[in-house]
Amino acid sequence: MNPYKSCKPWQARISCNWTRKTISWVCAFIAVASLAYPARRASAQPPQVAAVSAASYALNGALAADSIGALFGSNMAGGVAFAGTHPLPLQLASVSVNVRDATNTLRPAPLFFVSPQQINFIVPNGTVNGNATITVMRDGVIAGQGTLTIDSIATGLFGYNGNGQGVAVAEVLRLRSDGSLSYEPLARFNPATNSFEGIPIALAPNEQAALVLYGTGFRNNTSLNAAACTIGGENAQVFFTGAQPSLAGLDQANVRLSPSLAGRGIVNVVLSVAGKTSNTVTITMQ
Repeated sequence: MNPYKSCKPWQARISCNWTRKTISWVCAFIAVASLAYPARRASAQPPQVAAVSAASYALNGALAADSIGALFGSNMAGGVAFAGTHPLPLQLASVSVNVRDATNTLRPAPLFFVSPQQINFIVPNGTVNGNATITVMRDGVIAGQGTLTIDSIATGLFGYNGNGQGVAVAEVLRLRSDGSLSYEPLARFNPATNSFEGIPIALAPNEQAALVLYGTGFRNNTSLNAAACTIGGENAQVFFTGAQPSLAGLDQANVRLSPSLAGRGIVNVVLSVAGKTSNTVTITMQ
């Protein structure tokens, strides 16, 4: 299905544009997401590991093929290493990750980042839906193993605070009255609280505005009719979902901002794709 069908030209262009600063932040977040996430204790051999969406951090949630995952354990690597090539490497610092799917097919996972307690990776393309086993190899020896569920859609939205909550990793796109387009950030870092906070979004009566959300796990959506979003509890029109080509595993959803949101302050944003609901993130409306 053509995602641009029945969309105005400015709507179609949203999926092809991105702000380098925002995508750079996503890259950095994927590489060094919070290491404070609780890892499972290793109670037997091989040591147990836990795999979650790198966006939602939902425990026991499914992951989708080609989505970005985060793996937590202990002693999975001898140090910290980051991917410096594209395509992503299949090994970093003598560490590799393999996923064996429901058909017993073993595939290597591309790696963003490895450390003793956390590994960020891509669920291999072609991984079949169902129960799967994920294995961490370090210097040719199993350093950790766990189970995960693979689904076609596993919707997750990135939050700036790196824990699946807080201010959405997103941008505001405006179509101004003169026909020009502009992108605006919607978050800033507050050193006093050591966290990101929302920049209030003002809506002008003579222009259209859209929220460009970044996440993972929903690129396989085949129909816009299967996508829904609520902003501050109000239904918002979703007019694009798909892969964001600037970063492996990164997905994007474009959502119209309604004038009725003006003056609402901090509001929750929730995206649902094919019945799979995301974590809750926030934006601030002026």
